[in-house]
Formats: sequence, C-alpha cells, structure tokens
Amino acid sequence: EAVMDYSEDSMEAAHNVERQFQEFFHAVKALNREKSMTANQYWGAAEKDLHAALVQTRRDVHTKLQDNFDTPSVILALSALVSKTNVYLSTHADPAAAAQVSTVLVHSVAQYITDMFRVFGLIETHEVGFGSVTEGGGEEALAPIIGAFSAFRDEVRTAAKAKEHGKVLSACDSVRDNVLPLLGIRLEDRPSGVAVFKLESKEDLMREMEAKKAAEEKKLAQRLEQQRKEQEELEKGRMPADQLFRAMTDKYSEFDERGMPTKDEKGEPVSKSALGKLAKVYEKQTKMHKKYQDWQQKQGASSSSNHT
Repeated sequence: EAVMDYSEDSMEAAHNVERQFQEFFHAVKALNREKSMTANQYWGAAEKDLHAALVQTRRDVHTKLQDNFDTPSVILALSALVSKTNVYLSTHADPAAAAQVSTVLVHSVAQYITDMFRVFGLIETHEVGFGSVTEGGGEEALAPIIGAFSAFRDEVRTAAKAKEHGKVLSACDSVRDNVLPLLGIRLEDRPSGVAVFKLESKEDLMREMEAKKAAEEKKLAQRLEQQRKEQEELEKGRMPADQLFRAMTDKYSEFDERGMPTKDEKGEPVSKSALGKLAKVYEKQTKMHKKYQDWQQKQGASSSSNHT
C-alpha cells in the first residue's frame, strides 16, 4: 500500500486541488444564474470537443476505479476535466460569446464530478458542488446581507448627493473587498461590466483578505525601504565636489582651485597614483551632487505648485 504523505508541500497541493474544484463549482452556479438550462443551447465544435472529453473521462474513471480503486488517478482525471471546462468557459467570457455557452453541457460536467465526490463520501448532497456554504435561514441569514446593502446604499446616496463621484467608486470597491467577504460572498468584476457573485466559505475569504493585507503591507514596507535608500543616496550628494576634500583636514592640508588635494596632512605632495584615485571620487561626487541639485529643484517646483 502507498505511504500516506502529510508533508507541508503535499497538504498545500491537496488544498490547491480542492480550491480548483470549489472555484469551478462556483463558476458553474454563477453561469446557471445568468443563463437558464432551458434556454437555447448552442452545439458547435467547442461543445463537441468538451463533450468528448467528458465521455472519455467517464471511461477513464471507470477503468481506474476497477484498478484497485485508484482514487488519486481519478482525482487527477477529474481535475483535468475541470481545466478543460475552464478553458471552454474562458473562451466564452465576453458578452457575445457568453450567449452561446452551453449551460447544459457545463452543468453535466459539474454534476458528474459531484456524483463522483458523493461516491467517495466527500459530499452527501445531490446539489452541484460541495453544498451550500450559507448558515442559518430566514431573517437570521439575510439580516447581515441586508444590513451591508443598507449601509452601502447610504454611503453611495450621500456621496451622490454631494456629487463626489470618486467616493461612489471607493464605496463600490470597499463593499466588494471589505464587506461582502465577511458575509461569505465573493464579488468579481468582469470586462463586460457585469459583476458575478459567488457564495464561499467566510473563513477562506477572510484568510484571503489577511493574505492580501499582509502582501500589501510587505509591498509598502519594501517601497518605504527603497525610498529610504534612495534618500540616503541623495544625501551623499549634498556636499559639492569642490568641498568634499577640503572637509578632510585630517588627511589633506592644501588644495587647488577645484578643491582637489595637492598636499597631505604632513605637507607632502599627494602622489600621482593617489591623485588618480581621488579624481575618480571627485567625478563621482560631482555627479551625485548634480543629482541632489536636480532633486532639490524638483522638490521646490512641486512645493510651489502646491501653494498656487
């Protein structure tokens, strides 16, 4: 018998596979809400190809189950079928193509996978997917959602009255990113301009929110660190090149008109080899000081524009 693998990588891979099936079921449910299975069904080359994949997967799964109930291979086969169906759905994403998507075919794929999961004891319901993720019923279940909608309406109404259109868009983003996930609802914007909602586990969505927040905080910290380093580099150019060596009285005692050292602290002439190295330092400081001056000029221009 195969050894059970509970390593971190193995558990992460299992979670990713589970997530793939969850996302697929959510997409199918969203599709069913938008287009009824009783509507006219288009049947072209893409549909024939997907149907053939479904039929072949059925055969492969049947064979694998006869082979000492090879569950891992069955899951891989089902995952491949989901990937192929997702490709089919992605090619029907725009409004014109969406009208031709075969909801009956896509539902058949989802129903078959659901039936197989029920065989494995993963689910008990006959409903497509892993079942409903909502809890409670009636007013108790609806109250948080209605409350969120009411608060959102108030915010949009107030902003609209004040003709603050930017706040209207901000409210739309906020309810999508910060409110609905806490209610177990994922709202996704689409190129068509028509959003799609998916009912998911509140815990999963909250974990995503936390991960997104952590990523944003990390990105902000990296940006601030980069700005700090850039500012630190700019500050090195604060001193003009002709003053750089004059400040080093512990090393040099005389200088030429450019500020280049001619004698060391003991009054001895600076060697040619040392002068060559100092010339490179001088040239670098000249460039750094020019960069510092340009930055100061931009800061001054920005400050003046803000006061006009």
